Amino acid sequence: MLPPRLYPGAFWVVVALLAVGVFVPVVLDVGVLALLLTPVVAAVVVVWTHWREDRALAVAALLALVGLALVFVLRQFV
Repeated sequence: MLPPRLYPGAFWVVVALLAVGVFVPVVLDVGVLALLLTPVVAAVVVVWTHWREDRALAVAALLALVGLALVFVLRQFV
């Protein structure tokens, strides 16, 4: 589904950012943001790469993105 090194590579980048963030608090915000964006980037990659070959998988990833956007928007009202 995903390119083989995308998710593990992003994981180790996030872990490094969070580890540095323990000592440098400014980096901690970047690490948390990267942690939140990693699944979003993975879903976008799945939609982008599998739209023609596996439409059902791409639609499922797109629905997951729409659900995340909906939660983000609805959180503004609560």
